[in-house]
Amino acid sequence: MNLFFCPRIGEDVPSFTARGQVMAQDGYRGEWRLPVLIVCNVLALLLILSWYTEAGRAFWAAPDAAVFYALNGTLAEGRAWQWFWAAANTRRFDIAMALVILVLYSFHVFSGNREQIVRRTASGLVVLVVAVLAIQVSGNLLDAGRAGPSTTLQPSILLSEIVTGFEFEDRSGDSFPGDRGIALIMFTTLLWFFGGRVYGLLMAALSLFMLLPRLVVGANWLTDYLVGAAFVSLVGLSWVLATPLHARLVQWFTPLVNRGYRQLERVLAFFGGGPDRVAPGLAQAPLNLSKGFCMGAADIIPGVSGGTMALILGIYERLLGAIRSFDTSWLGDVLRGRLAAAFARNDLLFLIPLGLGIVTAILFFTHVVPLPTLIVTHPELVYGLFFGLIVASIVILMGEVDRYGAREILVTAAGVLAGFAIVNLVPVDTPTATWFIFLCGFVAISAMLLPGISGSFILLILGKYAYIVNALGTLDIPVILTFVAGMVAGLAAFSRAILWLLRRYHQPTLLVIKGILIGSLWMIWPFQDRVFETVRGNEKLVASTPVWPATLDATSFASFGLMLLGLALVLAIHRLAAR
Repeated sequence: MNLFFCPRIGEDVPSFTARGQVMAQDGYRGEWRLPVLIVCNVLALLLILSWYTEAGRAFWAAPDAAVFYALNGTLAEGRAWQWFWAAANTRRFDIAMALVILVLYSFHVFSGNREQIVRRTASGLVVLVVAVLAIQVSGNLLDAGRAGPSTTLQPSILLSEIVTGFEFEDRSGDSFPGDRGIALIMFTTLLWFFGGRVYGLLMAALSLFMLLPRLVVGANWLTDYLVGAAFVSLVGLSWVLATPLHARLVQWFTPLVNRGYRQLERVLAFFGGGPDRVAPGLAQAPLNLSKGFCMGAADIIPGVSGGTMALILGIYERLLGAIRSFDTSWLGDVLRGRLAAAFARNDLLFLIPLGLGIVTAILFFTHVVPLPTLIVTHPELVYGLFFGLIVASIVILMGEVDRYGAREILVTAAGVLAGFAIVNLVPVDTPTATWFIFLCGFVAISAMLLPGISGSFILLILGKYAYIVNALGTLDIPVILTFVAGMVAGLAAFSRAILWLLRRYHQPTLLVIKGILIGSLWMIWPFQDRVFETVRGNEKLVASTPVWPATLDATSFASFGLMLLGLALVLAIHRLAAR
């Protein structure tokens, strides 16, 4: 596929000449490359002929059946495994993965200057249009009516007969030529050769992750992707990238994108505090969105703090400062209509993508992947990963303290005792009145801001974790609004307190935070001996004691592996940030 492109010649060359020819789009020239065009189309022709001939069908039948039985047979391994693959074949999962791909592509788009941002956006739109047209045309021209393996091969495990309660797709009456595969191959090619090897490998991994669920449940055959999607992609990509077509289409889209980008710049300049902050804000937006997603995922899990994740990701003090900017002076400017002055004091270009990431994670882990359910069914794996993350953050914090004398040890010990006391509180029965839901929001968000104390765990202590998560899952608007109002009040009060402590007593505050993190490890340790008592017909957790696993089975090794992964991940991120 490297034959599609000339050698990279730098990105500072002007994009367009007076004749309208694209001259240097991230190292790509819009030229006729007849050898590449011929080779790709011959390969595509051989692929499709192997599909339409009897000998070719016989050749592909064996790998089709072997891959299906190997993957489909894993569905007998456990309930959680079955629920995972069922959730991965829903429309919600597809939308979530499409958003992940969009974020990944935005990393590439906003890593350049203004001209490159416009050009890369136009290039992405071209590939999107070509992919949609290729899917529509190929669906009408190629062989239709080929049912998926789950309804063709026997015996097979039909997942819809096992998992109930929500709709998902585990069969297909017309699976060829693999629409999803066409789009993913095209976007992987786009990112690989225009963005570089790192982007290409990440996109290839995402593509495999998105294609695998359909193969596991039997909605698609292997040849839907290896033959059908590959044939369409080879033809489409060769005629787009080995001819001047891509350059001409990008040239046509660029003025439209440029006008839209100008409007976006005006809006962001107004809300972001000035035009000089727009470019850095956009460049960091995808990263901040990803960090927000990590914080939202942490907030869903009882025992893990979103504040801890913010500390791990290096945005803790910036987050507190941005929240604190919403003060009485800001409110006065808003009420007087001086919106530009009000927004200039806020770090909105940081807060907006971060908030979107948090909301997306909460919706994803309550509507698509039921993380609270996985905590119950596989706590060792979930808590194993977060144990490693928190241990790594403790190691990083220890390195930021200048010296460890008797005073520092005592302050850290006080934090350890506080963290230990909090995580060993026992859940109680509480009312569902509006005032108490407001109070829950106030206390939970205060805990989320403090590393080591989980807002979700505080809700669990107050007996409202399941109630709030269910309200989010069912979109119970009155409960959600009351809870959010309490969160806003908690943000206004607690963010100022912790930021004042960090500014006036920075090292002692860090030591207390480190101590609270160490104390919280008592509850985060993945292997626990939990004691329950039945209160009014419901089981309540009354004690939890860390234990060493009785047997070192596959689950134990997987948990320890995730611990090491979390530890290595945070230390690697910290090292890269230090560089």
